[in-house]
Amino acid sequence: MVTALASAGVGRLVLIDGDVPDVTNLNRQYIYREGQTETKAMLAATWVRDVNPAVQTHICSERLNEKNAGRLLADCELLMDCLDSIAARLILSDYAVAHRKVLIHGGVNGWSGEVTAVDPGRTPCLRCFMENLHDQGAVPSVGAAVSAVGAIEASQAIMVLTGTGQPLYSRLMSLDLYMGSVEIVHLDREPSCSACGKLGL
Repeated sequence: MVTALASAGVGRLVLIDGDVPDVTNLNRQYIYREGQTETKAMLAATWVRDVNPAVQTHICSERLNEKNAGRLLADCELLMDCLDSIAARLILSDYAVAHRKVLIHGGVNGWSGEVTAVDPGRTPCLRCFMENLHDQGAVPSVGAAVSAVGAIEASQAIMVLTGTGQPLYSRLMSLDLYMGSVEIVHLDREPSCSACGKLGL
């Protein structure tokens, strides 16, 4: 995804990831190599600069949490969900709602993936449909599925930033590469949502 955003000329990317690449990441996270010891955020910044030196990168080599979200995300115009746990996704979503920032969500599980766009006050937030979900056992994600979802997320971001196209507001795109199917379903806001329930439409 960062490759697509950098190639498209997105001017500044805030890269948040405190993890170091592991061999189990390499099948789906193509910008890393076995044996690298720098954090993923640092390596991603180097990759972005190689793709497009004009893109500014801000490196945050730490995991997103409730305490650091405000500090790390304050200067971001648009938020991208590339996280791997529901708890972390809800932290990002709650921040997006509280600060009225558009959030692009993407997730992958095995051969399947999903993408939606959240515009606080207009659309459901992630908590509206993830509140009662729980992380399940790890299912190896197919690299091609991760690439497909990342490309769709990047296209959503470019549409939002340029004011073009039809972003997936209040719509969830579900992809199943194994079955070769794509489905788009409408999402409704949850009136009792603790994050966005009180926001006006």
